[in-house]
Amino acid sequence: MLKRTSALWLAALLAAPFMVKATPLTVGGDYYLGVIHQNVSGGAEDKDFINRLITLSAEELNILIPPENGDTYNRLGSTLAGPFPSAIATGFARDDSGNLSVETTGYSYVLAKYVAGQQAAGALVWFLDGNETNVTLPAKFNNDRKSQLLSVSFFQSERQPHHGDPVPETGLTVSLLAVAWAGLMAWRRRLA
Repeated sequence: MLKRTSALWLAALLAAPFMVKATPLTVGGDYYLGVIHQNVSGGAEDKDFINRLITLSAEELNILIPPENGDTYNRLGSTLAGPFPSAIATGFARDDSGNLSVETTGYSYVLAKYVAGQQAAGALVWFLDGNETNVTLPAKFNNDRKSQLLSVSFFQSERQPHHGDPVPETGLTVSLLAVAWAGLMAWRRRLA
């Protein structure tokens, strides 16, 4: 009976890292930062759009920054309070696959660009601060049935380790612990 229980515990520990649940990102949700109504490029320069958005206070809406080019920034629906760390281009990544479930390990900001037909619909921005590893994005831009996800950009912030730096990964740690535990159990059986 002890062997069977040990085998079940080992199986559970080895499976734990693969049971990752994606956190849904929503407009008005816990991580929602705001919306940008303009033609976001989807490139590393989009950090500038995020850095303009984070200068606004929560619930501030329809602010033109800079006034001459007509980019509208809106924090309506966001309860996040700053100050926020600046988005940086170091470690920038982009996903053009159209997948709604994406991996965000090591990133602070997620910018999802949407289009409606051939026109840019805008971009939704979330501040994760490196807290989430897998997220699910909204399929539509502000519930516009004609819109669809075009690309997702990922940015690090000034205050977090840069992508590629050694950061402990919990799944590997749990797996190594399970293997060590199984080895100890086998060693104990040999001694008995």
